[in-house]
Amino acid sequence: MYRKIIYIKAWGGLGDIVLSTPLLKELKQKENKRIVMLCITSKYKEIYDNNPYIDSILLLNKINKLIFRVLANLKLIEIISFNYAKLLPSMLFEEHATKIMGRLYNISIKSLTPQIYLKTEENLEAQEILKEYKHPIIIHAATSLYKNKLWSKDKWEKLVGSIPSYTFIQIGSEDEDRIKGTVNLQGLTIRKSMALIKYSKALVGLDSFYAHVAAAFEVPGIVLFGPSSPLIWGHKTNINIKANVFCSPCIDLLRNDTCPHEVLCMDLIDLKEVREAILSI
Repeated sequence: MYRKIIYIKAWGGLGDIVLSTPLLKELKQKENKRIVMLCITSKYKEIYDNNPYIDSILLLNKINKLIFRVLANLKLIEIISFNYAKLLPSMLFEEHATKIMGRLYNISIKSLTPQIYLKTEENLEAQEILKEYKHPIIIHAATSLYKNKLWSKDKWEKLVGSIPSYTFIQIGSEDEDRIKGTVNLQGLTIRKSMALIKYSKALVGLDSFYAHVAAAFEVPGIVLFGPSSPLIWGHKTNINIKANVFCSPCIDLLRNDTCPHEVLCMDLIDLKEVREAILSI
């Protein structure tokens, strides 16, 4: 009975969760077994929700986490994880993160496009919200996980002010810096934010979770890369902007420690280049 089920412990940041979705389809078709996702946070569940290649999503607590650990130790079940960070991807690879995840379990990836499945009511709600805005562009200007990925607030505000014909709608956490000149929709649920991206004209933001969401819906994205590599975390549907700096990528080496070069890789990203990228789409 147990061997007819594949247990997958969801791992990583929210972006990694999105990047793992193409593997679920391949794994389901290859093994033809029930797939059960084990999630340590409800945010993971929000991303995986409604995915047709997942049979069940279980939120872990102290009790069931212990039970699964015991069952795995007794070899009654196998729990896998797509934890590719241990391979130091930006230092040792020059291929997409999803392909690197597939290497862990010999899974061949036919398509690198992330897969997010919204519900009808979620689609309708997003369309209703956005219909009152002219040329809506979603902006995601902060990430709590990696401070070295941040572009200056001043540059964001100058960018928004330089294109008044577009409506910039800011999403993200409520505790993130508010960008002047944007429509403030910070604090929405992950599902609502993903739906807004799907029906916007474009997304402009950092290399983070929402950039992968834009790729899932094939919405044009202008994505700013600093300590990470677009070869690994970029998408063909996005315009990936990166300054040429000798010490980048450093994300697998530096993690979130203080950058000794004052995050030069982000500081050198030219506002004009970002603006022209937006206008080009």
